[in-house]
Order: sequence, then structure tokens, then C-alpha cells
Amino acid sequence: MHKAPQDHQGQQVWPDLLGALGIQGIPAIRETPGILVYQGLKEYRGNKVFQGETGPNGDRGLRGPTGSQGVQGPSGQSGEDISDHLSSLRDAIVFIETGSSTGSGVRISANEILTAQHVVGTSSGVNVSVKGEGLVFATVTGYDQDRDIALLTFSNTDSENFVELPPSSVSTPSGIRFPATLGGEVALLGYVSSISETTPIVTFGRIGVRWNVVPGDISTIQIDASATNGMSGGGVFNNFGELIGITITKSPDSFDGNVRAIEYTEVQEILPGLRSGVKE
Repeated sequence: MHKAPQDHQGQQVWPDLLGALGIQGIPAIRETPGILVYQGLKEYRGNKVFQGETGPNGDRGLRGPTGSQGVQGPSGQSGEDISDHLSSLRDAIVFIETGSSTGSGVRISANEILTAQHVVGTSSGVNVSVKGEGLVFATVTGYDQDRDIALLTFSNTDSENFVELPPSSVSTPSGIRFPATLGGEVALLGYVSSISETTPIVTFGRIGVRWNVVPGDISTIQIDASATNGMSGGGVFNNFGELIGITITKSPDSFDGNVRAIEYTEVQEILPGLRSGVKE
């Protein structure tokens, strides 16, 4: 054991030495009376390290690849409304008298009318009330009994109250409008003689069924709009005011929701033959 250094007077100098060095001394521990034992000196703590300033953000990394596109949602509303077209469509609907019955037709050009074949039967001609023309005699140019469609022609003046025939399909942002689709909104226009012989009535509904009649594989639709006698041969129109069918059957005595129509695609298929005089 080392003895603590002493000054010339024999006094211990450890405390003064430690104070001069700035080091805190350690209390002495006495093991035996009269003998002073010193503990070892405490270690110095390192100086505190100050955190530097935050550096600038690094450059942005490259963008990852675009993920796959999700499933497309259902089409939205077209934004079209049949009410915007009713005035002009009414002018294109004609009233047909055969002598034994009445019916309706759709004027599709300056001198052509489409109607249901059962309205005109096998007659060679019928009387027709045409908007802008008055009462005219129309020739039954051609008909197809399986599809229940007939084409009438007449001598016209300068009137242009007719609907332009649509193509077989039309692509739009909301999808293809033709052929007629299930759930699609439609309007039926036709004459009911007990109500009016000068203004066709309009009823509204949706397409509830599409099916093909066999033999012949003929496309037809069923509509839940109301209809009755006299409306056969009238037009079925979508919200764009386009002809999508011709009414061919209805309830015999009262308005109800069991209306059937031939799809326009079928009319388009046989129209060239009807114009050439085919009757079958």
C-alpha cells in the first residue's frame, strides 16, 4: 500500500492535488483504525458530442410501375331523355285504317311506313293519316308474316316528318345501344282510336325479356309498358329517340304490361326485300 504524499510539515497533499486537477476525490475507507486506504480514482467521462445539423433531403426515387386497372363499373346514365324527342317522334307516327280495323305505323322516310303485318293483312292498300300530308292512300309494298312486319309506300309532298333509321349498332361512351338491352328504358308511340285519331299516345316502360322465336331465329323483346288495341305497328324508341323496334302484339282489350315488339335489327335485315316487293 502506498502512502499519501506529504508536504514538508508531514501533512497529506492528496486532497489539494485532486482539487488542482479538477478531480473529485473518493471518500476514504478505513479498514483498520489508524490506517487510511484510498480507492482508485474515478475514470473521466468523455466530452459530450454535439449533434450536427440535419442534412438536406435526398433526391426523390423513381416512380414504380402503374398497377393493373380494376374492373370497370356499370355504365352511367346516358344523359338523354326521351321527352326531348317526343314532339318530332309523334309527327312520325301514322294512323292506319283498313276498313275492318285500325292500327299504327312509323314513317321511316319521305314516302315509306313500317307497320305490323297483321294490321294490314294481305291487303294491297290502306288509308293512312300522315302528319303534314293528311289522309293518303298507301300501297302495301311488301310484308313478312313470320316477323309480322309490313312496308307501305305512298306519294308524298314536301313533308319531312319521319324518323331516320339507325344503324345496326352505335358505340357510345356508355356502351353499345343496339341491339336493345335488358332493363333499357323505352317509349311506345301509337294510336288508340277511342282516345284520339289525330295525336298518338305515349307510354313508357323497360325491356324485360329478349328472346329468339324459332323457327326462324327471330329476335323479339318484351316490354312492361302499357299498350292496347290500335298501338300495333307503332314504334318503340330508346332515350335517344332512335327506333329500336315495332310493336307487334298487345293485350286485346285493355292496357297492361305485356307488349311484344320485333327488334329493329330484324327489320333492317328484311327491309331490302320488302322494298323490292317481297310478300311472304
